[in-house]
This record gives sequence, C-alpha cells and structure tokens, in this order.
Amino acid sequence: MKYCEYDNKLTIEDANDVEVFDCNLIPKEELKDYTHLRFRDCKILKTIINIPNQITNLSFVGCKSLESIPEHIPLIELNIDYCSKYIEIPNTLINLKNLHLDHIYHLKTLPKEFINLEDLYLAKIEDLEEIPKEYTKLKSLYIYDSQILTEIPEYPELEDLYVNYCEKLSKLPEKIYNLKELIVRDIEIEELPKTYSNLQRLSIDGNFKIKIIPTEYKNLIKLSLSNSNLEQLPEIKNLKKLYLFDMYKIRNIPDYYQNLKTLYMFHVNIKGLPFLKNIEKITINECKFIKTIPKNLSKLRYLSCYQCTKLKYIPTEFNLKDLTVGECYLISKIPGSLKKLEKLDIFCNNRIKFIPSLNNLKDLSISSCPNITKIPSSLNKIEKLLIYENEKINSVPNLYNLKDLTILYCPKVIQLPYTFNNLEKLYLIDSAKIKNIPSNYIKFLDPRSRI
Repeated sequence: MKYCEYDNKLTIEDANDVEVFDCNLIPKEELKDYTHLRFRDCKILKTIINIPNQITNLSFVGCKSLESIPEHIPLIELNIDYCSKYIEIPNTLINLKNLHLDHIYHLKTLPKEFINLEDLYLAKIEDLEEIPKEYTKLKSLYIYDSQILTEIPEYPELEDLYVNYCEKLSKLPEKIYNLKELIVRDIEIEELPKTYSNLQRLSIDGNFKIKIIPTEYKNLIKLSLSNSNLEQLPEIKNLKKLYLFDMYKIRNIPDYYQNLKTLYMFHVNIKGLPFLKNIEKITINECKFIKTIPKNLSKLRYLSCYQCTKLKYIPTEFNLKDLTVGECYLISKIPGSLKKLEKLDIFCNNRIKFIPSLNNLKDLSISSCPNITKIPSSLNKIEKLLIYENEKINSVPNLYNLKDLTILYCPKVIQLPYTFNNLEKLYLIDSAKIKNIPSNYIKFLDPRSRI
C-alpha cells in the first residue's frame, strides 16, 4: 500500500491485502490538506470506515471487490469506476452534486433522494432501468452504452446532454428548454425536438434516420455531423464552427454561413466552397471532388488540404499564417504572395519545385517532395526546419535563427553551416555524407539520430 498525490487527490494505491480500510490509519500529515480521497486498484477492498468530515470528494477506481461505502458522510462528489461488484449507492448522500459511474454492471437503480445532483455520468451501467425524474437540478447528463434505458426524464435545468449507444432509446425529451449542448452517437432516434431553441452546440454521429436539423436551432454556433444521411445543412446564420465527417450526401456548403469561422471536412463530396467572409480556419481532408478554394478570404489564417486530388492551386490573395498541403498532386506551387505565412508543411508532392521567399516563415516542413532542389537562404526567420526523403537538396543555408533542424533520409546533404548560433535540437538519420559536423552541434544531437 502506498500514498501519493494524483490529480490533486490523495490516492491510496495497491492496498491488495485490505478488505476493510480504516481511514484512521492514514497519517494525519498526509491527509490534512486534502478534501479528495481516492482508492485505486485495491483489489480486495470491500468497504472503508472512519472517513474524516473534511473529505467531500471520494473516488474508487479498479476496486473490483468494493461492496459498500459509508452512508453518512458529507460527500459532494462520488466516483465509482470499474468496481464490478458494486450494486447499490446509499440514499443518504443527499449533498451529492456530482456522481460518476463507469462500468458498474449490476447497478439497477439510482436513489431518488439525490435532489441536489448537478452532474451525472453513466457509462456501461447495463442493468440501469431508469434515471430518477427527481433530479430537477441536473445540468449535465452523460449516458454511454445503456442496454435497457428507454427514456430520459425532462430535466428543466439540463444544459449538456450526451447520449451514446443506447439501443432502446427511441426519442429525446421534449421539454428541456435550457439545453446548450447535445451530442448524439449511435442511437436510432428519428428526429430532433424542435423545442431546443437555446441549443448552441450539436453533434450527431452514426444516425441514419435524422433527415433534417430543425430551423428552430437559431442559436447554434457549433455543428458536427458524422456518418449521417443528412442531405442538406440547416439555414442557421449564426453558425461559427462546422465539422463534417463522412457526409457523402452533402453536396454544398450554403453561402448564408457568413459568420462561419472554422470549417473542417473529411470525406465530403462537395466540388467547391462559397465565399465565406469571416472564415479563419479551413481543413479539407480526402475531399476528392473539390477543385477550388475561393479567393479573397481576407480573414483566413489556417488552411490544410490533404488528399484533395482535384485541387489545382492555392489562391494568392490570402493572409495565411499556417498552410499544409499533402497529397494534393495537382498543386504545382506555393504562392510567393503569402507574405504573412509563418508555418508551411508540404508532403507527398511531385510538382512543387521550389519554396518561395516567405520572409515571415518560422516553421518549414518538406516531406517526400522529390523535385524541391533547395532551401532559400532568404528565410531569415526560420526557427524549425524538417527535410524528409529528398534526393536533390544538398545543403542547408545559413539560417541564423534556426533552433530545430531535422534531416531524415536526404543522402545528398553533405554539409551544415557553422552559423546556427541558436540551435537547440539536431536530428539526423541516414546522413552519412555529412562531413565534419561542427563540434558545438554535437551536444544538440537527438539520441535517435543515425548518421
């Protein structure tokens, strides 16, 4: 048995020879500054006694033999995780505000007396038949993998609802007027309640029955959709963040999303984007039909394109700070007009032949781009440089601000300058032709290096 601090909790670990733990055995100097007490991986622990009144947060993790906890203690938070024999929570813990239960397979009921409960987390509580409607102060409810739960009560103060893989749940409660966030994953509900007019964040994953998102969700600012048959995006003009994953039936991004700041798309079959005047961040992954990105997106600061095999060019009018281009085989150049660019990552491209003089560039990564022949000496602000799998680059210029240099599988590089006065890290693999590595660089060599 040992005591240790873990996540600002006093933790008793590996008490594998104790069935009944007496808290009086804990040295007072160990306990005096803590209100959190946690038991972790105490395999035969069945119960505990003499808990000090100062303990308001109690946690059991991996105590597989746990059967009971004291009934009359002023707990505010209780966590019972992976305690497979635990079957009943005392109904006397009336001050409880946070209850976290994970992998408690045989728990069938929750006490109705927990009327002060605000946060309830239920994961793999497979025998739980219902959640008491008396939890009227509940603000956050998380339910994962419930086999027999058929409904969720209408909690008037609920703000966050997460429901994942509840196979018998066929609908969501209507009268939850304060709901701010809803996450629905792998449940076959047919429609979303129109009454969630205050909803701000919505995520739907693995549902093929929901056909529309109610237009009543006018306060929505974040929308995430994944593996859904949804064909049309809702007309919600205040939307600021949109995430689309494997949404093959979506054919376009509406042009009324003019407040959108973040757009992330993965496996989406759209051909182009509308002009989005406030967009700041765009990520396009494996969108094989997209051909163009709008010009004059003056607020765009981050652009990442991966496996966009029909995308031909990066517009020159951007004020980008961060650009990633990977496996976009038709792109043949990086615009030299991107003067504010600070980070550039290019990989798996045979057409790009040179890096333009980007005077504000601080971080440059070139991977599997066989036709790039040199690193410009004008990149005076570069602090981090990576070159991977290139057989044409033969030297690294005098980059005075360079701090981090990685050269991997570049057989033509034969020398390094002596002027890297700010170098802090050097990583080399298969660089046998580099002769006379400056002695003052040796101490910065990454231990994984193979020269």
